Amino acid sequence: MNALRVSARLAFIAFLLAYVARPWHKLTGRGRWLILYRRYFGLAAALVHTVHFAYIVALFALPVYLGHGLE
Repeated sequence: MNALRVSARLAFIAFLLAYVARPWHKLTGRGRWLILYRRYFGLAAALVHTVHFAYIVALFALPVYLGHGLE
């Protein structure tokens, strides 16, 4: 369960950095490195979302596969 929370928070942070990079730079004039690495923050968010999805699938599919069910 902790892995789900951690992956969700990491995905949120990476997505937030990618999403606010340009407005932050336009408003403050700072954060040029955010603009330069925005693509990589987006790719990191996509990767962490994929891992998050795998954790969700494992949470629901693994107990059923092992015969324990979701009582």
